[in-house]
Amino acid sequence: MIAAYVRVSSDKQDTDRQEQSIGASWKIDRWFRDRDGKNPRDMPHKRVAFQQLLEAVRAGMIEKIVVDRQDRFGVKDAYQWGQIISQLRENGTTLVDVGGHVLSADDDTSILTGTLGAITSTREQKEKAHRNLTGKIVKARAGEYQGGYAPYGCDVVCFGPDGKEKWRTVYIGHLDRWKVYPDGSRERFTGKNNTPQKDAHDTMRIRPSIEHERVEWIKKIFEWYATEAISPGQIADRLNSLLVNPIFAKNWYKVLVSGILKNPAYIGLPTYNKHGGSRFYEFIGGKIQEVQRNAKMGRKRNQEDFVQPSSPEYPPIVPQETWNTVQRKLIKTSTKPHNAPNVAELWLRSFLVCGHCGAPMRASIGKYKDTTYPSYFCGTYGTYGKNNPTGCHCHRVKHDTLERIVLDYLEQTAPKIRELLKASQARDLAAAQPLIDAWVAASSQYAITWNKMELFLEDNLSTKKGNLETVYGLMYEYMKPRIEKQIADKEAEINTILDGFGGLSPALKGRANKRGEALAAEVEQLQERLVDLRKPYARLKEEMSARREAIDNALATMKRESSGRKKAEALGQVVDRIACYFRHTEVKQRKGKKREVGGKSFLDGVEITAVSGEVFSFTQELPSAQD
Repeated sequence: MIAAYVRVSSDKQDTDRQEQSIGASWKIDRWFRDRDGKNPRDMPHKRVAFQQLLEAVRAGMIEKIVVDRQDRFGVKDAYQWGQIISQLRENGTTLVDVGGHVLSADDDTSILTGTLGAITSTREQKEKAHRNLTGKIVKARAGEYQGGYAPYGCDVVCFGPDGKEKWRTVYIGHLDRWKVYPDGSRERFTGKNNTPQKDAHDTMRIRPSIEHERVEWIKKIFEWYATEAISPGQIADRLNSLLVNPIFAKNWYKVLVSGILKNPAYIGLPTYNKHGGSRFYEFIGGKIQEVQRNAKMGRKRNQEDFVQPSSPEYPPIVPQETWNTVQRKLIKTSTKPHNAPNVAELWLRSFLVCGHCGAPMRASIGKYKDTTYPSYFCGTYGTYGKNNPTGCHCHRVKHDTLERIVLDYLEQTAPKIRELLKASQARDLAAAQPLIDAWVAASSQYAITWNKMELFLEDNLSTKKGNLETVYGLMYEYMKPRIEKQIADKEAEINTILDGFGGLSPALKGRANKRGEALAAEVEQLQERLVDLRKPYARLKEEMSARREAIDNALATMKRESSGRKKAEALGQVVDRIACYFRHTEVKQRKGKKREVGGKSFLDGVEITAVSGEVFSFTQELPSAQD
């Protein structure tokens, strides 16, 4: 079977261009499309169609996978690229681009070309993330709205260049909102990504809602907490009993109320960067820095890291004195000592999720008669019991079982990383030959003949000893003026087309459009190749060294008598999450018996996702674990 894979980063885009490009040259038996929701290239484990494709590969169903180009396949970095390509090759599957170039070939040229493509992809993602974060910080300091749901009791207001309100978005539910004009007229927008759009020179800002009842409830929430001996959870219960609509949830709950009580938007200061979920860069300590390897989603920020305007954007909803009282009470409550949980030794709990429903697993000391049974079980089952919305069983697994699997994973991974690092540190110039071959193979794209390339290599790389950084630098300096000339020539041709476009007939305009789009694509590809490979290569070695150190530290920490906290910290430098999968025995009703029997859960597989994005599966020789 020949399969095709297409991907867009968000459902604001479409896959039509990729599908047309592939369909024009290939007869596809089955399409795998990641076009709904967000499908970032660095998170393939969260892409539904991509995971379905890999399942089909593992089942031996796919002979060939066709992609528009390598970056549409989408990986986090060079490590993950190698891991997935190895998986394809082990199952007899070939990965090709639309032009027929075999991306999964085992010759040195293809290996280096694919690896360099993955390195370039990682660099592009980081640069884009840095630009995006820088822009958000500047706009947030100017009081501009940075996306997401408006705080309860507030609307998102669109202001024109003259500073006057043009319209506002009033939320009435999840993915359901009104566009309200100053004259009171309304348009309804429902569904994902279906939101009112501003014009180029408009600005979006948070303002108190025109739904005055919501504003009054905000005032009451702050007043209750400031003047009564009441907790956020008790306030949530009170709001539910009064049938107050929370807008974005089915019911009020403790965390929702706590978030309201901590939000400076209610004193006129709409705030950005209260939490962190970025994957590449974050704003901490007054500067932009790379996200740490073990960073989790939903990271809470300290108040000094909040980004907000220097003065209130609008009159406060809550009096400043009431706000101050609430903040003091929140701080006092948060600093109360808590008893250590009785499951503190179950240090793997922060990594574990149920493979069936995706919910975090819970920890239990498991006291049973005269024995202890430290274990983990499905969080959804723990909340709802047997009649839960996902159909999950208890899905219980012993702590010792998972600890042995994690140790096995570290012991298997450590020597592989050491070998990669050893290879990257080779100083013999012969180690650069695959890179040279890759450039020679691509010489036609740079309008350089084979003979010119050979003469250059002979003149400049005649020494017997050298290092790869030197080779990368020489090649970059040699290629740079040629690539820049090609870019300039193609951009000049685009400008010529644009200058004469108005005088063309409709038929010629169509041809001019196609030629212009082709030239723009060629310029984009050339710009991607215009990179000094010394920098990403140096970062690659740093990443491998850091990863080797983290794995060695995790191994040593697990093997010695360390506290659960230290083990969790060490493993967090290597592992992002651990998903547990289960199979079940059939539930039977025995004759003459009132109780049902069977229905046990048995551990069927463990999937470990590394912080680098690689996924490792353990399915054989798993110790038994059941409900």
